[in-house]
Amino acid sequence: MAKLTNSKDTRPSVEMAEGPCASSDFFRHSIGETIVDPKGVDPKRGDLKEEDPKVGEGVASSPSSFPIKTKTIKACSMVSELILASSLSETAKQQGLYLLSLLPEDGAGRRLHSGILGRLVTYRTKITRVLIPDFVTTGDSYSAGHKSKEWSYTNKPSEMACYEITNKNLIEKLTHWKADKQENDLKAQHKAPATGWMLESLDRITAGLVAEELLARKELLMPEVKYTITPESGRIWHSYTQLPSEVRLNLLLDGQDVAEVDMSKSQVAILSKFWMKSDQEREKIRSLILGGSIYDRLEFAFEQDRKHIESWNSKNPKDQITTTKQLFNKAIMGFQKSDWHSFRQLQREFPVMMKSIAAYKWKSGKNGSSRFANKLQAEEALIMGKVAEKCQRLAIPCVPIFDGMLVPISRAESVKGFFKEVLLERLDFAPEPTIETAGDEVYPDVCVGL
Repeated sequence: MAKLTNSKDTRPSVEMAEGPCASSDFFRHSIGETIVDPKGVDPKRGDLKEEDPKVGEGVASSPSSFPIKTKTIKACSMVSELILASSLSETAKQQGLYLLSLLPEDGAGRRLHSGILGRLVTYRTKITRVLIPDFVTTGDSYSAGHKSKEWSYTNKPSEMACYEITNKNLIEKLTHWKADKQENDLKAQHKAPATGWMLESLDRITAGLVAEELLARKELLMPEVKYTITPESGRIWHSYTQLPSEVRLNLLLDGQDVAEVDMSKSQVAILSKFWMKSDQEREKIRSLILGGSIYDRLEFAFEQDRKHIESWNSKNPKDQITTTKQLFNKAIMGFQKSDWHSFRQLQREFPVMMKSIAAYKWKSGKNGSSRFANKLQAEEALIMGKVAEKCQRLAIPCVPIFDGMLVPISRAESVKGFFKEVLLERLDFAPEPTIETAGDEVYPDVCVGL
């Protein structure tokens, strides 16, 4: 293995180690792979594809308690020697080697996101002056906003070599770049406060005896702390959102029992503020929300659409429609056809709102439904962020669960008050938030003797 070492000479010394330097699946596991659009390149073929990564794909892990001191990379031997012999600084040389490690050794092109690359390779301009165009080639920008380019070796490498990256700053960026990018993007796009506080709160969750027993009965394990943030909406997805509700409510936060404080009818409440162009319709839907009967109005539609629902459920096992609330959401999001009774009913009851939503989806093209859903979830994420900001001021740990917040049970009433304040500020009215706890009576046989 070639190891980059500090030296007073212009060209740093390179020490070669015996034995193979990397396994055949090196690129699949390297940090370098994660900088690429997940669907941009097939690592086995180097094919270029046009699809963007799906929302929610990719998970950023929490920082390890054992810091990584070196990072092994693999790059074209001849071009790497050129970098090492150049007049670049030691930091720039290591960044240059890392950049080379991202290029496929078969000479194929790879699409790299310029924004991410800029965060990791801060001396990119100086490095590319050495490499382009004789040794590395960059193509035209391919994505909207000119954010990404196709990179490749100018000539297919004849020999590859391995090197160790030892620059602490670069190692730190490679370890945490995705989490940092997600948080920065969230702040820039949605201006959601206290994102870091919510993510930090994830590390303060433990299982507790009851939760461990429930996990064992369900043949589940306590998940590792992982999370991702949907860029389009700012919604935080993490390990604990996938746990069954009864397990989640028996977790501990800072060693205390938890409560889940939820917004009531969050998405329909957001609709009433931002998608109602008729004051009459706004008053009607808000009275139904506050009266608790907004979803009950679709009970007849649920029966009329039963065949449609059964067909939908058979094709979408992970996105079942089993309640009138889920039916309402599907009708609004536009997944089903307009011949559903529930869709026609909403058109009759809220014609101005439904036309407003339809116009937005039409203007947004083929991704209209997903863009509309992201608009709703973006406002929801902003509300959660503002609640988290209030929690942070009082040092209350809070873990977002979609439209709710997992908090210590002793602070649940305070957080409920925070939700009311934020909802009044953002939506001009505040549906009563709910507080859900496990309660000892739920699992008496588990709690005996604890």
